[in-house]
Amino acid sequence: MWANEDPHRIVPLDVAQALEGEGSIGHLHDAYLVTTGNGTSVGNARRFGVEWAADLRRSGARAAILTAT
Repeated sequence: MWANEDPHRIVPLDVAQALEGEGSIGHLHDAYLVTTGNGTSVGNARRFGVEWAADLRRSGARAAILTAT
């Protein structure tokens, strides 16, 4: 699988860190938030979304990258 060959294809952390380093963006959140996708129940996915959104708001985040596989 391509993601196994290069995980930055799914989470472009290398590019984000480079942008952060050059001052093009502020700073990255200190956590990577992830769920197992189709292995997560709808109820848990909903709860995760609510909790993560609240965490991002508290942190002052102004943007997020949402990826799908």
